[in-house]
Amino acid sequence: MANLVEGNYASSKKDFINFVNHSVKSAHETIYWLQLAKDLKLGDDSEIEKLLAEGVEIRKILTTIILNSKKNS
Repeated sequence: MANLVEGNYASSKKDFINFVNHSVKSAHETIYWLQLAKDLKLGDDSEIEKLLAEGVEIRKILTTIILNSKKNS
């Protein structure tokens, strides 16, 4: 999410999209690690499922931001 905050101060639309794209990649990586933790039974399944769902939603929101930003360029 730090990339998203930094993206708010981007010098151009292209720069902003790049920062948000990094945020999408970070969200994807977080989802990967949460899925691994779930598969290895490293925590409460229901809590991990909740976090996974939130991660997927965040990734969808960020992807929509990128698509809308490109559309409005």
